[in-house]
Formats: sequence, structure tokens, C-alpha cells
Amino acid sequence: MMNPVVPVPRQIITERLIMRRCQESDFDDFFSFLTHPTATRFLNLTPEQKTAAGAQAALWYIVQAYESDNPLFVLTVIERASGRYAGSCGLIPLPDDSGVEISYNIIPPLWGQGLATELADGLIGFIFEASRVDLVAALVMPENQASLRVAEKAGLSSRGLIDHPDYDEPVVMLAITRRAFDRQRDRRPPPR
Repeated sequence: MMNPVVPVPRQIITERLIMRRCQESDFDDFFSFLTHPTATRFLNLTPEQKTAAGAQAALWYIVQAYESDNPLFVLTVIERASGRYAGSCGLIPLPDDSGVEISYNIIPPLWGQGLATELADGLIGFIFEASRVDLVAALVMPENQASLRVAEKAGLSSRGLIDHPDYDEPVVMLAITRRAFDRQRDRRPPPR
């Protein structure tokens, strides 16, 4: 899961969220998220990753990788108003190297407030501003209607069902090109 094409930032700030590098002190919140059956229902996690030892190993690996030649683009998401853990996000190269796949995860108590869309939108904006990536995609299980809506609200368009080596069933690929992103940004009202 290496990512040589997009630099891993120290943080990305949106109106209500801070996306920052993971820290070992995030463990309790990270583990709570990974073991929440509703929050992770559509995530492709192994049973080992949902154990304390597996979650600790994953978090340690992410933190250590930031300083390596192959950093992982995984960030902790913090709610700005409260300073509390709100979820996680990240990206990995698509298998065919045509672009990157993003992930956006908000904890259930914060669902329904538009935070996942804000998270996806901020992540997409960062990717296009900080790299030369031309395509950003989200791969979503067809039954995950909430995530499909988030991707669409963030400007991604469906490209239909695709087979992907990390999933047992076909997933919906939603994507946006740099050119389409620039056109959308030009039409958006300025932030307040």
C-alpha cells in the first residue's frame, strides 16, 4: 500500500475537520472504530485487524511508515470544534496506476452532518493541489448507499461496476478527473 505519487501532509484543514498524521496516542479511538460493527460494515478488514494486537500493529506500521521511503497516506480525522476523534481517511494507488483510490470514514455518532462529504472534498482538493495525479476514485460496495451519496456530493461520477482484486464482489467505481475537478471548483461559490 505504498504511495509515491501524493505527499503525506502533516495536516489538512477544512471548515470543521482536521486531517492529520496518525499518532500512537490515537490507539483507543482507532481500535474502537475498527471494532465498531456498523462503522466498519463495508470496510475490507481482516479479522486480525479487528483485534487489539492487530489494530496496534497496523497503527504502529502507519506511524513508522511516515518517515520511510514508502509512507502510507493514512490520516486521523479530528473534529475541529471538540478536538475529538472523528474518523480516518487515506488513499492508495489504483491497481492499474491510473490514479488513486480514496477512503473516507467518519464515526457513527457524527453521521448525517455532512462531515464525510467535507472530508472527501478536502482530501480530493489536497490531492489535486499537491500532486500531478489526474484521477481520484472511490471504490464503493453497491449496497453502501451512504458512501455512494458522499462520493457523488464530493463530485465523483459513477463509472459502473468493476472487479477489484481486494473485493470478493464487484464494486462501484466513482471518479473525478483533474479537469472535471477544476471545472467544478470554478463554478463553486467561494467559502464563507
